[in-house]
Amino acid sequence: MEYIPVPNCAQLEFVYSFGGQTCENVLHYTLDSAWTVTQLTSLADAAIAEWIVSIKPQMTNLLSLVSCIATDLSSQSGPSITRATGLPSAGTQTGTALPNNCALVITKRTELRGRSFRGRIYHPGLPTPQTSANNVTGAFVTNIVSGWNALTAITIAGPLTAQMVVVSKFHEGNPRVIGITTPVVNMTSDGVIDSQRRRLPGRGK
Repeated sequence: MEYIPVPNCAQLEFVYSFGGQTCENVLHYTLDSAWTVTQLTSLADAAIAEWIVSIKPQMTNLLSLVSCIATDLSSQSGPSITRATGLPSAGTQTGTALPNNCALVITKRTELRGRSFRGRIYHPGLPTPQTSANNVTGAFVTNIVSGWNALTAITIAGPLTAQMVVVSKFHEGNPRVIGITTPVVNMTSDGVIDSQRRRLPGRGK
């Protein structure tokens, strides 16, 4: 399949180590113009700083953020940088944790409806004390969603605002010529524990 470019869009990957397995959360951000290497570096550094403040307290201390990768999606040969300053950094929730594949699904919502305009984050590293049967406890769900909402807009060097977006590269099963982006306005979760099978030991990310 031919590469599908997404103009003015950067892919941001939080890369974790959790129980000997590599896990990731993948987000996307846009600017009003093309990304430079300096801006990608600033995005990754700012995202790490926000993760430490807003997401780290909602993850088990058995999981660590080990790096952050920012990649320009405007072309197949766009720049990509990896940042790991001050890392690894472990979560702060103590006690046992649910298995790697267990996650709380966070829905990224835009002002439009349809599959092309929704996204998901599988929040890993759920501490067992913050769960009950098939659910994450209500207060902890609120904290997790609030943490991810803090990442919907990131101030980078400039100063510029990088806006989180949902990326769509397909429509009705067919590849788009150019990917489209839609701003994320907020995030929600139903609190039900879900499964990300690719995070099971030995299966990938």
